[in-house]
Amino acid sequence: MQEYFGGRTMTQKDKTKEELIEEIRLLQKRIAELETADTESKKSEESLRLAQLGKLISAMAHEVNNPLMIISGNAQLSLMEGTKEGEIKDSFKIIFEECQRAKGIIQRIVKFSQPS
Repeated sequence: MQEYFGGRTMTQKDKTKEELIEEIRLLQKRIAELETADTESKKSEESLRLAQLGKLISAMAHEVNNPLMIISGNAQLSLMEGTKEGEIKDSFKIIFEECQRAKGIIQRIVKFSQPS
């Protein structure tokens, strides 16, 4: 004779426990899968941000380097022997303009980097 527990036999109760244990195990497995997927998603987002940052830095370096090369070239020309005063004045005008250009680039970078 089987013992009754809450209207069910002990065998039915044990089966229900086993089913619950299996459901808990499956839920734990699913939680672990979701946590792994979340971690992978965060890593992917971080990689994308770093790649975008690398492109931005490369573009910034290029933009700042251009006026610096013009400044350097004009300064070198001004220092050459035989350069006339008018040519030196023109070189300094270009140097000043390119300094202003570089300053503008730096100001835009700083403004961009500030939190909104």
